[in-house]
Amino acid sequence: MLPVIQTRTESIAQRLCILHLSYFLLFHFLLYIWNFPCLCKWCFSFQSFIHVSSAFAQCPIKHIEEKFYPVPLQCQEVLQLVDLLDEDVLSIMTPMILRDWPNTYALTKSIAEDTVREFGKGLPIAVVRPSIVISTAREPFPGWINNIYGATGLIRTMHCNEDMLAEVVPVDMVINVTIAAAWDVATQHRLKSQQYLPEKQTGNLPGPDDDIPILNYVSSIQNPLTWAQFMKFNEGTKEYSPMRVLWYYCLTLNKYKIMHNLYAIFLHFLPALIVDTAARLVGKKPILWNIYKKIHKFVDVISYFSTQQWKFTNDNVQTLWKRMSPEDQKLFDFNIANIDWQSVFRDSMQGLRIYVAQETTDTIEDAKKRYRRLKIAHYTLVYTIRFILLATLTWITINMVM
Repeated sequence: MLPVIQTRTESIAQRLCILHLSYFLLFHFLLYIWNFPCLCKWCFSFQSFIHVSSAFAQCPIKHIEEKFYPVPLQCQEVLQLVDLLDEDVLSIMTPMILRDWPNTYALTKSIAEDTVREFGKGLPIAVVRPSIVISTAREPFPGWINNIYGATGLIRTMHCNEDMLAEVVPVDMVINVTIAAAWDVATQHRLKSQQYLPEKQTGNLPGPDDDIPILNYVSSIQNPLTWAQFMKFNEGTKEYSPMRVLWYYCLTLNKYKIMHNLYAIFLHFLPALIVDTAARLVGKKPILWNIYKKIHKFVDVISYFSTQQWKFTNDNVQTLWKRMSPEDQKLFDFNIANIDWQSVFRDSMQGLRIYVAQETTDTIEDAKKRYRRLKIAHYTLVYTIRFILLATLTWITINMVM
């Protein structure tokens, strides 16, 4: 949460704004969000409150508009369950509570939105729903990133339909649209309040009880990108691979779950078992198996969103953009239509080198040489395995015939 935002221009005015960006995977998160709008009613000096949700908070619905939707449980009902049940019982009941939601993250985001709707009436509040957030496009530096799983070559397979749209947005543009929304909410609320309050009445009081605006910040409407294109652009960044890369980049998108699981056995867990066994033999701590367990939790979460398609509306986002002055549009750019995806992913790989691997550009040539050696090792291993499998199948076939 960023309690105070001092903006860079007079038009996006200097105000006390509250940006709520909490990220939790547990139902306990709702205790925090339930109290937060109530707390805001006592903050007489604040001028806007922005709740950052998720574009997939309403993922059971295939056409997601910029509006609130009914939720299966109220916030207080979930909090009562958390108070009454211990962790083990709550874990057993979680699948029943989730219903059509894929995980507790999406469900609690949905319930949190409903809580904001319930307690935010009369307050200058808006909800921003970004889709899957990736590295920065421009600010503070192009390609800033702090996640290394995909780029280290560890992920070899994903359960993903390459024909579906990849709903990804750069993190700096998410921040810009959030700041712009805070400005717009404060401005619109002040103007409407002046129409309804007597001239002599003072204080930061709520204006008319209008609907809370929701902004679906997604890429598919103005600048669509398929998962196949996502893969193509990432493969084109191999020349920027850092020295710390663990293996040759070779990620396969498997549309069918069974194929993904087979790939995971032979390309993730079997190599991890071999490497960790070798580590134990030489007296080192085995780590690869546990790393792949964490990776597969991430991949399983993403697969729900990478194998399906949603239709969004973002009229409020486009209206907000038109309300901004040309100067503010430059300073707080969130126009996703202007994004060059190929440049974004190229900058992302360079950002990995600089901000995660902490490598300078003078190591690029050495990294390329190492990467070529990894490529040779990769294809040597692949064709060796293929030869062994083919020989095994041939031997089995011959013995069955005889």
